[in-house]
Amino acid sequence: MNKTIDSFEYLIEAAKLLNSTFDFHKLLAQAVQLTSQALHCEASCLFLYDSKRTRLDKELNRFFSWKRNARSHYPKAICQQLADYVMKQQAPLVANHPDEYRAHITYGHEPKQRSIHSIISVPLKRRHSTLGVIQAMNRLESEHFSPGDLTILQVIADLIAIAIDNTRLYRKLKRESKQKNILFELGKKVSSSLDLSVVLDSILDSLREAVDYDAAGIYLVQPGTQNIKHYIIKGFDPSAEAKLDLKIGDGVIGWAIKTGRASIVPDVSLNVHYVKTRRQTRAELVVPIYNGQAVAIGAFNVESDRLDAYQESDLKLLQAFSTQVAVSIEMATLHKELLEKKHLEEELSIARRIQASFLPQQDPTIPGFDVSGMNIPSEEVSGDYYDFVKITERDWGIIVSDVAGKGIPASLIMASFRAALLAQIENNYSIGLILEKVNNMLYKSTEGSKFVTSIYGVLDSEQRVLTYANAGHNYPLLLHQDGRCETPSFGGFPLGLFSSPQAEYTESRLQLQSGDILVLYTDGVVETYCPRLGEFGLGKLKAVVEKNRRLTAVAIREAIYAAVKEFRKEEPQRDDITIVVIKAL
Repeated sequence: MNKTIDSFEYLIEAAKLLNSTFDFHKLLAQAVQLTSQALHCEASCLFLYDSKRTRLDKELNRFFSWKRNARSHYPKAICQQLADYVMKQQAPLVANHPDEYRAHITYGHEPKQRSIHSIISVPLKRRHSTLGVIQAMNRLESEHFSPGDLTILQVIADLIAIAIDNTRLYRKLKRESKQKNILFELGKKVSSSLDLSVVLDSILDSLREAVDYDAAGIYLVQPGTQNIKHYIIKGFDPSAEAKLDLKIGDGVIGWAIKTGRASIVPDVSLNVHYVKTRRQTRAELVVPIYNGQAVAIGAFNVESDRLDAYQESDLKLLQAFSTQVAVSIEMATLHKELLEKKHLEEELSIARRIQASFLPQQDPTIPGFDVSGMNIPSEEVSGDYYDFVKITERDWGIIVSDVAGKGIPASLIMASFRAALLAQIENNYSIGLILEKVNNMLYKSTEGSKFVTSIYGVLDSEQRVLTYANAGHNYPLLLHQDGRCETPSFGGFPLGLFSSPQAEYTESRLQLQSGDILVLYTDGVVETYCPRLGEFGLGKLKAVVEKNRRLTAVAIREAIYAAVKEFRKEEPQRDDITIVVIKAL
């Protein structure tokens, strides 16, 4: 009875001691010592199954022992084989003579090792799984382990299993908490900097706190190519960096990017995709990096000098880190795009101001005429151009032109066209010859698909005559004072399509009487589109001018633009609009 009470009290104290620490090594050391004391034996040992240390030949791969005589050496090989047997049978083993366990081993002990004359082995079970095996060897007070000893060891085994399970759970929660804190701090770092190199370097440093690695790297696919370039690396020999740049599909990294699948490589020497870039590497873990469209744009790679160094939990953590990498890349890319957009906007603003300086700053004052013009670009800058050039006191050059296309390319051609035209006007050539010379310049300096349509004329304010040439431009609209309306259809090829003598420009004359209204315009007016009604067209333009013929030139041009906007409703302006109104007083 007293012996039972003593055993019961000892087991209570053992339970307290085993659950007093979350230090795994200290716990296991206490477990084997308590076992030896409880069963009054020479030595005890514990074999533990550890999934993170999987070996090809043994399931039980962690060993802890305790012995009363430090100089005594026991045959671990026999203990290992008997533990493996118990693990497979999932049942305890009691042997009080070597003959009772010899059938379960294939080799014995060496001469210098103490023999095992009695041994008791019990599996450590918890939550429907076996954690390992606890053993007691060579009973001291008698030669045999009794059924009572087996019962005590089974209780101790349960206490050890509970303590191991609790310790592992504690370590898991602590590790997960640490990982969450690392990811949280990493998120703040990612958000605080837009320097991609600094952020990715910080990510690798943070990763080391959660996943043990000897070398690591972040690799990105070069846009528009099959090339993979290392962006940032740690632990690699600088002289071997050239080997780190791969093609999609090459190496474990290239294969992960190609397939979009993460890869745990326990032994790189056995992996068909592995490319040797580091002599010490034994194990590797690679996860793809995905952009917002779920396309693999790179890979996150860690390497270890130990075999079988990485587990599923490491993979999941690395995937979380790869998400941060993707966020960093996206933020840095957006930041770069914003800077480029800002730079482009600044350049466009400059271009807008320069182009605005090319257009008349105010309407001209021409005796006997009311003249007004306007230009509304469809984009930041326009491919349309109009101008009023004072040639003499009585002669004014009138220009309305349209470059094929719109936006920046068209505005650049327009700037060249303007410079060439004004230079030729200063030479005092005839109107037809001026257009021929400008045509030849454009033909030599632009592609065949780039051309300019233009009307250039000279208004003689005394004779009230407009002499002009039409280079493939929209025909003028002339509304006479008596209500007659005409669109003179004289003209030649657009400028820049053909060289002389194919391109010749004949001059025409319009005699303007008091009350006559001449409208020059670009195709952005008549080709304005409404899905329900089609194009604005020349007929509607005539109607607007007729309706507003008694108004000033400014009011007429504003009425035309208002009618065009009203016609297209919610449709965007798809082309530049230029309107020049000449009203004879």
